[in-house]
Amino acid sequence: MPFSYNYVLVALSVIVAIQAGFVGLSFAQRIPASFAFERRLLIAGSAVTLSVGIWSMHFIGMLAIVASATIDYLVLPTLLSFLVCVLVTGISIYMASLRSKLWLLTGALFMGLGIATMHYVGMMALHSSAHMDHDFRFVAASVLIAIAASGLALWLAFLAGTRFPKLVGAVVFGLAVSGMHYTAMAGTTFHFIFDHSSAETLISSDILAIIVSV
Repeated sequence: MPFSYNYVLVALSVIVAIQAGFVGLSFAQRIPASFAFERRLLIAGSAVTLSVGIWSMHFIGMLAIVASATIDYLVLPTLLSFLVCVLVTGISIYMASLRSKLWLLTGALFMGLGIATMHYVGMMALHSSAHMDHDFRFVAASVLIAIAASGLALWLAFLAGTRFPKLVGAVVFGLAVSGMHYTAMAGTTFHFIFDHSSAETLISSDILAIIVSV
């Protein structure tokens, strides 16, 4: 079944990703000059900011879908996707903070694969509302974009130098993360289910919108 987008929410999802990129990169650029407890706080702050932004961008993008069927979200895959995003982002930022090109590339690969995993785990939350088919070409493209976006973010944070305009980096990062999501969605075909017999296990789109907005 075809679907369209609420473009106000699409724009909001991109803005959220850019904002998260700006704050996350601001934290990350201070990590190399910090020590001990402050260093750990900055790594945690950067990881949480970026992961919350990436995850929120993903679900605002999902809420932007306009379809003829009601879309509900299973709670467990929704929370699991957030946990995956926080873990992989934190580990990747720690790798990149070692200021080695090899570790940065490893972190970018790990983070990109983690973001793609987060996306498709999050998509599992729709399984009570729709069956989905994924075009392998778009899956591969979305994974490559996620890896490239991760590498860009880590490079801007740790190897590009503190004088690099953070706003420019944040805009590029936000567009790249959003591009990963909407590329993956372009290759997704929905087969909606109109009988929601297990509604008691679901979280409604309205409640999820409030959670994501907060």
